Amino acid sequence: MLVSYTGFVTQEVVVGNRTEVDIILVSDARALDEVVVIGYGTQKKENLTGAVSTIDSKSIENRPVSNVANALQGLASGLVITRGTGQPGSEGIGIQIRGATSANGNVEPLVILDGVTVSSFTLQTLNPNDIENISVLKDAAAAAIYGAQAAGGVILITTKKGKSGKTVFDYSNQIGVDWALNVPQRLSLLEEAEYANLARKNAGSGPEYNDQEMQRIRDNIPYVVNPSDTTRYIFYNQEDLISQVVRDYTPMQTHNLSARGGNDKTNFLISLGYYGKQGTFKVGPDRLDRYNLRLNLGTQLTKHLSLDSRIAYTLQQQQIAIGGN
Repeated sequence: MLVSYTGFVTQEVVVGNRTEVDIILVSDARALDEVVVIGYGTQKKENLTGAVSTIDSKSIENRPVSNVANALQGLASGLVITRGTGQPGSEGIGIQIRGATSANGNVEPLVILDGVTVSSFTLQTLNPNDIENISVLKDAAAAAIYGAQAAGGVILITTKKGKSGKTVFDYSNQIGVDWALNVPQRLSLLEEAEYANLARKNAGSGPEYNDQEMQRIRDNIPYVVNPSDTTRYIFYNQEDLISQVVRDYTPMQTHNLSARGGNDKTNFLISLGYYGKQGTFKVGPDRLDRYNLRLNLGTQLTKHLSLDSRIAYTLQQQQIAIGGN
């Protein structure tokens, strides 16, 4: 018999012929020693009373996703990430913590990046490889710190910084391919014409396609001159529209290069990131390219004065077809 409970060491007990088993759970000291980032600093889990989920960098940096918001999906209990579309750069991402939080609709959580309040859209432009850890505050205690703006919960993001020692260079990349599943297939034009004529027949009216037109469809004739108006054509579209509009495969790639280091008084992190994704549509532009640059610098100027700077630049280029009348 296997006995487990959150915050306690899992125990395996052999029952054998016993009819009564006494089990004493032992606290998991390793879990309680973990440091959690909260609204007003850091705290050990053993002293933490609020509902907080923590996500470290290893959980998100190697996930083949387009942004941080998608990388968080499934990593924290109560955190729900939804997507309205699959178009790169316009995915219509929605974020909820513990479901709807207002009778007037969903209230987005408050997002704080390195102590600064940012829009939730930042989760779609931030480089996942720059993140050290993420804390998700899920209960009403967050409102005691941030007020009414935290009614939908709080997402605290801490970016990486340098460490004392030799300068360490890191490079990583991902190359992948996406493809659509369960794409509906169109009937052939001949089948459409046969069903259209059958529907007309069942309705007691004449056929939509006459015998001559049915034969043209069978002969794969693409178009003919309209006998009623010789300046116009009658088209028989026998091509699969989906294959003309949608790509079979869409490539994506990411590249990340960083350097971090420092000494007893100064630490630094410089990172460069690129993400590129081809959209699924063949017609019109459909692509997203994102470039990230970050410089995190910290230095101890005097015994009582220190400088900690976070400088980031993001260039996101989205190519999208614009519809018109």
